[in-house]
Parts: sequence; C-alpha cells; structure tokens
Amino acid sequence: MTYRARSGIAAAAAATLGVLALTGVFLYANPYGDTSADTKQIVLLTLALPNVLSLVACLMRPGKLMFVLYALSLPAGLYLGLAALPGLWNLFLPLLIIQLTAYTAVRKRMRATP
Repeated sequence: MTYRARSGIAAAAAATLGVLALTGVFLYANPYGDTSADTKQIVLLTLALPNVLSLVACLMRPGKLMFVLYALSLPAGLYLGLAALPGLWNLFLPLLIIQLTAYTAVRKRMRATP
C-alpha cells in the first residue's frame, strides 16, 4: 500500500470519526434541546452504525463496502446538515464531502496498485 493510499485512509478515518463525534454530540449533549428516544434510535441506526462499520471497513480492507455504508448514512447526514441553517449540525456537510473524497481517492489508489 502506497503512502498516498494510507493518507487517504487516514483522511477517511478522521472524517468518519468526526461524523461519529458530531453524532454523539447530537444525541447526548445537544445544545439546542433534548433528543427523544425515537430520534436517538433513528440516528443511531442511520448515522452511527453505518459510520462505525465504515470505519472498520476502511481500516481493515478498503473497498466497495465503504461506499455502500456511505450511501446508507448519506440521507440522514444531508438532512441534519441542511435542516437548520445556520447551526452546529451544518458541520455534517463538510465531513460527508471529506468522506466521499477520501473514499474515492482510496479506491482509485487501491485499483492503481497491483
């Protein structure tokens, strides 16, 4: 694995950890109010679980699974990033963009190396 592929994996892992941290703030330290139990369950299933699995996939064996898990968390991340302007949750948008860019870079470099 080349240095560039490793740096892409590091960027993807950092963005994924950022999404997980922001999800944790949304669920357990929300400065805008309390989060209901139903909302917690939905956010855990649509954002936290795919991102945890994506982080594991990224660190173990980067590939198509990262994109599938990214696609699963994209609707919830876009909703949280676009629903309240301006707000803390707008940080979901740059993190999703960084994730997609890093995943694409890792995938390209993994294909280029024999």
